[in-house]
Formats: sequence, structure tokens, C-alpha cells
Amino acid sequence: ALLLMGAVAACTPDGTAPKSATVTTTANPTQVTVAVYGPAPVTSAYTTLAKHFTQMHPTVAISVRSYATHEQAMRALARTLGTSRAPDIFLAGERDLGALEAKRANTRVDELLSERNIDFGDGYERVGLEAFSDNSALQCMPVDVSPMAVYYNTRLVHLAKLRLPGQKVPNPDDGWRFQDFVTAAQQASRRGTKGVYVAPEVMQIAPFVFSGGGNVVDDTDMPTSLQLSSGASTKAMRQLLELVRNPEVTFSPRQLARKDALTRFKQGKLGMLLGFRDLLPELRKQKGLSLGVMPMPRIGGSATVANVSGLCVTPQAEKSGGVVGDVLAYLVGDKASEALAATGYITPANSDALHSDAFLQPNREPNGSNVFINQMRFVTLLPRSPVWAKVVKATDNRLYQLFYDPVIDPFDARLTTIDDVSKAILAPPSTSPSPSPSPSG
Repeated sequence: ALLLMGAVAACTPDGTAPKSATVTTTANPTQVTVAVYGPAPVTSAYTTLAKHFTQMHPTVAISVRSYATHEQAMRALARTLGTSRAPDIFLAGERDLGALEAKRANTRVDELLSERNIDFGDGYERVGLEAFSDNSALQCMPVDVSPMAVYYNTRLVHLAKLRLPGQKVPNPDDGWRFQDFVTAAQQASRRGTKGVYVAPEVMQIAPFVFSGGGNVVDDTDMPTSLQLSSGASTKAMRQLLELVRNPEVTFSPRQLARKDALTRFKQGKLGMLLGFRDLLPELRKQKGLSLGVMPMPRIGGSATVANVSGLCVTPQAEKSGGVVGDVLAYLVGDKASEALAATGYITPANSDALHSDAFLQPNREPNGSNVFINQMRFVTLLPRSPVWAKVVKATDNRLYQLFYDPVIDPFDARLTTIDDVSKAILAPPSTSPSPSPSPSG
């Protein structure tokens, strides 16, 4: 990925990288279809951007197809692939990339964008570029790179009281240790209120495993097994489970069935909740909620995961005479990225937009939006195997049991079972027939 970024860092003849893309137009009107998903403010922002582009370039008409969820968008894409109804540009998640490439649903975008003077060197967050790099090419252009963080209720969690007097107070810039996180959960727990919720799923346990020095899988690029039962991963899981299995600081499954963790957090009955940037607008709507945000706690080193999404181009778009490349360059440019960031849902991959007030929103809660910027360098990407979603689904129930079963011994054996379940999906035994024995002489 680093070689790729160096290769596509385009500059002008005087050696400077321009801030905006060069836009070309065609003599005949051209229709470009862009498929996006997300909450209404995000999809509306894309529609507004499309209108602005057409106002600047009347020979290009952009049709925006909006979907409420990622799942709906991917189902619609699957139905139209290979037909004239397929979009030219579409939004996808980083973990979709393996399946997209297997279906030949996308075409590389680095050449398209370097021709339009897009600055890959410092202009976009490296983790986003790495997420969408494969086969020595940039397969999609990152738009949103949101690290997981800890949202907390400042009326229940008091950072200044987490450590002994005289010790440095945990803060969004320096972060906090896992023991601070445990103390915060205890501090926030009282009658009718609990301290913390961690979902029993791979995405939410992964930062703790990585921080403890473990690995979620054996090989991120070509995974064959989860690694929860090996060494440091097991130790990190044990520490996490000691916290989330404590009924004094966490809600029971029965309580969560009556009212989920997000609802309880918004109502001031839960101290801490893990989430990405796209959770922020919903939390801001809750009257009376006093909100803060912190990095993921450290068991060992700093670590987190991220939700990454980007704009991909279908192979058929090559017939557009270059217009699709112009539209893509515009949609990932500074002004468009700032418009998306201003919705509050997006952590832009575009570096200028990421450090702009459109993203930081300094006059709005919570203080600490720099957390999402500072944590970029600590993101570890999860696999993008075409069958990764099946691995997650197959292991969710067993993780749930680890979180909530009354007895989880033998603990190591349970983790081994989870790893074995993943092996059957990631690296199934060969089904080819064994060669027939040679006839004896």
C-alpha cells in the first residue's frame, strides 16, 4: 500500500500538488449515476453536491440513488451489476472489497484520480488508502474513516476522579488505561444505572485484543483462522470479560432485551458506550445528555478499529469518456469532503476536511473531536475476506455466550472452539477427490 501511495502521488510540473481536481467536460450531455447510503443528512449532502457539479458543468447530469442502509445498497448493487442499470460510482465499505473484486464489480481508481491531480501523498489519511489498496492499485477512494471511540456521560464519569490525587488526569489527547476504564465503569454504576456496555461481537472486542498485543486473525490479507485462543489474545479477552461479566457494572441480557444499551445511554442510565462518529448526531439530539468522547482504553499499546467507506467505480464507467473520473475527483475533493463532514456523521479521509471546522465543530458537544483524528494512527484493519461476514455471524453467538453464560469454564477451550468455527469458513478442507492409488505391479 505504501508503494502504491508513492507511485500515485501526482504533482504539477512545478512540483506542487494542487488542492482541487481538474475537471473536463464533454460536448454531449452525459448521465452519471452515483449510489450512496446512510442517514438522510448524508445522502442529501450527496444530492446537493451533485446539483452543484451540474451547475458548474451543465453537460453532465448526475443521478443520485440513495439507500438508508449499507445492506440495502449492496443488495441493489448486486441486482444491477453487469446491466445497464448499474451505477457508475457507488459507495461501499472497506470489508466489501474482497467480494467486489471477486465479482469484478469495480475498477481501479488511482489512475483516474492521479490524472486529475489528486494528492495521495498527504491529502488523504493513510489508513483509508491502505484499506482500499489491493493488487498494487487503489481499488476505491476512501471517503469516511471513523475510528472506534468511547462515548461517555460526563455526569456519570468524572475523569478527574479516576486516578489518585497528584496523578495526571486522563484526557482525550493522552487517552487512558484499561484500569481507568474499569474505574469509570464502577464510578458510573449505581441504582438503576450501569457503567459500561461492550457488544459481544468481533468488531468491539478487537481493539482490546490488539491493545493487549494479540491478533484477531492469523493474517489480515489472507486469513485462515481467528486467533482468540493464542497467547496475548487470550489474556486480553480474559481482562475484558472480567469487566463485561460483572453484573455490578453491566446490564443483563434480560434488561437489554427490555431496553437496549443505546436507549439507556441516551436516557442517562449508562455511563459508557463504544461507537463511531456516525453515532454522534443521534446522541446530540438527546436533550439533557452531557456528552464526552475518549479513545479506546489501553491494555498495552494504543489500538482501535475503524469503519471505512469509499467511492468505487464500476467497469462500465470507462465508457463515459472520462466524465466519471471528473465526478469522482469532485466528490472526494476538499469542498465536497467538508460538506459531508458538516453533517456530523462522517470522519473524512480528506486531510484538509478532517482538520477543518466543518468536522471539528468546536462550538458543539462533545469536546474531544480530536480523538477521531488522533486515533487514525492506531487503527488496525480487520480482514476484508469475501467470507468475513460469515465468520462474524458464525461467531457472534459464541461470543454472546462468553459474555453472558453463568459459567464459561473451560475458558481456553471455548476460545479454541471459536477459532475452529472460523477455520471452517476461512479455510475449509479441500473437497477435491483423493488421487486413486496406483495399481500394484
